[in-house]
Amino acid sequence: MNRKVHPWQCLLLLAIWVNCSFSSPAQGMNVGEQEKLSQIEAYYQAGKENMQKGSYSSAIVNFSQVIELERNFKLIYTAYAQDFIKKAEMKIKDKEDLALAQADGPLPQNNTVAISSAPAAASARAEYIIGVDDILFISVWQNKDLDQEAAVRQDGKIAVLLIGDVQAEGLSVSQLDQLITEKLKDYIKYPEVSVTIRKIGGKKVILLGEVNKPGVYAVTGKSSVLELVALANGYTKDAVMSSVVLIRGGLQKPVGYRLDLVKAMKKGDLSQNMLLEPEDIVYIPRTFISNVSYVMTQILSPIAQGLYTTQTIHNW
Repeated sequence: MNRKVHPWQCLLLLAIWVNCSFSSPAQGMNVGEQEKLSQIEAYYQAGKENMQKGSYSSAIVNFSQVIELERNFKLIYTAYAQDFIKKAEMKIKDKEDLALAQADGPLPQNNTVAISSAPAAASARAEYIIGVDDILFISVWQNKDLDQEAAVRQDGKIAVLLIGDVQAEGLSVSQLDQLITEKLKDYIKYPEVSVTIRKIGGKKVILLGEVNKPGVYAVTGKSSVLELVALANGYTKDAVMSSVVLIRGGLQKPVGYRLDLVKAMKKGDLSQNMLLEPEDIVYIPRTFISNVSYVMTQILSPIAQGLYTTQTIHNW
């Protein structure tokens, strides 16, 4: 017996199918899963925007975060993210080939293409800027009784023996050194002052090496090493992302780790993309690091003096 199907029944079935097929991925998720989905979508959008701007290394970091966050979700972002990473890597390779061609001979002026690299300011002698809660060590040659630790107070000042309060916040280490030296001339003939950093205050981390904007960054919430690299506008074409050095424990009790961020980006290996802690120091090298302990000694000494650019550290 054939049963007649009315047109309105067909429309109802179609409506149910459309609703089931195109319902929001967030439906049926708990609050934590919805927040993670929002993060995935935000990283995905940021990656697309960086692709459009030509910031391909930043885009790779963004899409790698998408893959990492989506591991336990059955969504479609991972496939698209992997495709975008391949395209970004091809674009970076094209830039490297162009750079080699330019090295062989200059292109005509109207065909010149900018190559992504560290900003010009990074080639100069950049210094750490002292902030609130930093702890400094001040010593005066041949005046041992004037050696002291000084914490930067909330008003931005430190108390220095003989001369009293001195403004420290906002100055580089060398500028503070010069300021204290000048003030001590009223008490000591030809004072030789040394100022070094004992502890980086607040929730700050330092990023060095082959990134587009090396420097000091504030840590907010649960931020990973790859997120820090993204904040620095990505890594340069010379970066060896399979041999990144993370120094944890600050300047007084440092412990070194070697991270393979290639595994984190391409395989979603969470163990390699560690969450940041205050006083962490991250170094992106241009060659593979075999001896982490040696690299630590070369990095920590300049930082204690307030210097943090790659130029103040040996190029391995």
